[in-house]
Amino acid sequence: MIIKFIFILLWGVGGVFVGIHLKKQLLIKKNYFSDIYTFCENFKHNLMYKQSKLKEFITKFNFTSEELKKDFDNFLQIEGKNTTLTLKLSNDENNEVKKLFESLGNVDIQTQLSLIEERKAVMESLSKKYKEKSDKEGKLYIKLGLLFGLCVGVLLA
Repeated sequence: MIIKFIFILLWGVGGVFVGIHLKKQLLIKKNYFSDIYTFCENFKHNLMYKQSKLKEFITKFNFTSEELKKDFDNFLQIEGKNTTLTLKLSNDENNEVKKLFESLGNVDIQTQLSLIEERKAVMESLSKKYKEKSDKEGKLYIKLGLLFGLCVGVLLA
């Protein structure tokens, strides 16, 4: 009897860990888009006042998202041509991020500023979307993981 209880409990804990993992994926995407927003804001100020080189700005920028740092490192290595992204994003999100990469350093300053402003607005909305999604669905994933794990444990016990 105790062994069955422990077995069911282990499945429940496993389900909770799956729920936590799913919530973490949402937070990673939120941080990714939030970091792009911060990058756009800082790059805009750089263009307006300092006008340091793009490569120098990117290497000095303090990324909080490891995935975005990898994407920018990749961008610098291939000089912006067909940058592949490390995160699995929807097609629309993927296109928005690629638009940012394609526009960096390829046009005059005024056009660059307007493009950065557009990307900044899009990234802010995506960051908010994933924050709300994480707040709402994150708890749900954990609860469903627990429920699913307990159900599987009961069925197998």
